[in-house]
Amino acid sequence: MSRYYKKQYPLKEHFKAEEKLETAIKFLKLGVDVNTVASGTGLSLDKVIEINRQLNK
Repeated sequence: MSRYYKKQYPLKEHFKAEEKLETAIKFLKLGVDVNTVASGTGLSLDKVIEINRQLNK
C-alpha cells in the first residue's frame, strides 16, 4: 500500500487492523488452529499466539 494512501486514510488502516484482531479472536474462540487464523487474517503467528494466550487465561 502506498504512503499516499496511508496518509490520506489513516483511520481506514486503523479499522482494518481492528477488524483483523476481532476476526482472529472470533476464530480462536471457535477453536480454529493458530496457524490457520494467522494465515486467514494476515496477522503474524506470534500475534495470534499472544491473542490466544490472553483468551485462555
